[in-house]
Formats: sequence, structure tokens, C-alpha cells
Amino acid sequence: MRCEYKIDRKIVLGDFLRSKGISRRMGRKIKSHGKTMVNGKPARFNAVLCPGDILTVEYFEEINANIPPARFPLNIIYQDDWLMVISKPANLSVLPSKKHRADNLVGRIAYYYQKTGCDRNIHIVNRLDYATSGLLAVAKDGHTHHLLASRALARRYLAVVRGIPAPAGVINLPIGRAIGHSIKRAIIDSGAEAISEYRLVAARAGLAIVEVSLKTGRTHQIRLHMSAIGHPIIGDRLYGDGGERLLLHSYYLAFVHPHSNRLCAFVNYPNWYENVVENSQKMWYN
Repeated sequence: MRCEYKIDRKIVLGDFLRSKGISRRMGRKIKSHGKTMVNGKPARFNAVLCPGDILTVEYFEEINANIPPARFPLNIIYQDDWLMVISKPANLSVLPSKKHRADNLVGRIAYYYQKTGCDRNIHIVNRLDYATSGLLAVAKDGHTHHLLASRALARRYLAVVRGIPAPAGVINLPIGRAIGHSIKRAIIDSGAEAISEYRLVAARAGLAIVEVSLKTGRTHQIRLHMSAIGHPIIGDRLYGDGGERLLLHSYYLAFVHPHSNRLCAFVNYPNWYENVVENSQKMWYN
């Protein structure tokens, strides 16, 4: 992995790296397996950097070659040297497991790397439930993952729910594991804080499209919260009436890029969204 920085102030090299979120552990890896150069010449961590200097940092990260590739398509919305943004289809596990060994998102990324000759790692930044579709970020190295995970990711979801909720609302209900159930969650007073904000987008004939923003990121948070206020998501087999697929999609993802510091924002509407809107001539909108 190679990163380049233009120095804008007088600072010790080691202090500069720490200001960029490089941990002591990563610093030790750079010392033992990588190198630091200032203006093309090797430099130690105690070197003093001056404005205008170009600092180049190279470090080695062992590649995890034990991920079985899954030979299925991958919908890449964006990628660069450090990260990618992917649109995950519904009913696809993010991580490999005994039940989802043949096909999972990490396996699809591994197959894409294999096809393109990309010698990088896979670090999932924000996970999505098996049944949920939409955008998620993937870091290609541990340092980028650390930087992204320590920053706020703005996430918005679209869902079709049963019934017509109030035009907008905040749901603040703690979530914990349901007793006697390994997967299901429940509203529990002793659970972790969970806050969701929603607004009504459209409604017709006892159904509504809502946009939901997460202030916290608990497992099944949106599904459980919407069900708790009496508006379960269509297709939810755990907290609603079930169905062929869950109509919940992560359509908006935004973050400050950990290396360029520019704002990155991505929008990806679900394949069902246009059909729902077009086939509902009597819908009203806010």
C-alpha cells in the first residue's frame, strides 16, 4: 500500500502519521515491513518535516487468500486505490458462513479481485442484513478501514411499509437480543440505544414509502423500529407478515474520503422503487 502526503506545516514524521490516524500497531508494521520517504529519500520516524515536503509511506499488508471466490456478478458503484462502494442485492449474505459458503458478497469481491489481478484485502465498513439491498463501503486495506470506521457515514434507506405513518418522526427505542432466539432482536429496556429518523415519501391504498436515516447502527434496527410503531416493512419475515423479498434498500451513502478529504456521496435507487411509483397514479408526495 502506498500513500503520498504534501506537508503544510513543520512537524515530526511520526507525529504526522499519528495525526492521519495511523495507529502505533500500524506504525510498527511500516517500520518493519514498509518504508517512509521524504522527497524521494528514506526518512526515519523522528525526521522533521517542513512545509512543501512530499512524504511517501509504503507498508505491507498480508493478503487473506483463504476467501473462496464466488463466481457471481458484482455491482460496483465506485472504486479507487483505497476503497469501493458496492450495491448489494437482496437475499445475499455479506460474509461467508456454513449456510452461505457458495455465494456471499465477500466471495464475489474475491472473485472480482481474482479476475482483475487486484492484490488487495477486503474490509467491510458498513454491513447490511442478508435480506436488505443497497449501498455499502469496502476498504481495500486495514488502515483505510480504520479511518473510515472512525468517521461518520451518512446512510439513508427507502422502505415500503404497511399502513400510513405520520409525515415524519424519530424512533428512540433500545434494541437487544430476543430471548430464546439467535437472530431476532426485540425492544428491550436494557438494550443498546437505537435511534432512527423517518419521513413519509409517498402513500397509497394502505402502503407507504418512507425514507429512514440511522443515528445508530443496531442489527435489524429499521425493521424492528418500523414494526414497533405499527408499520412493518413489506416482505419482513421476522417482524412483519413475510413475503418474497424485503422492500428495504440502502439508497444513499456519504462520507469524507479518508485520504483525499473530499466528500463522497452516492445514490442508488432500488429496482422496485420506480415500479412502485409509476404504478401508483394516486400517490401523493411531500
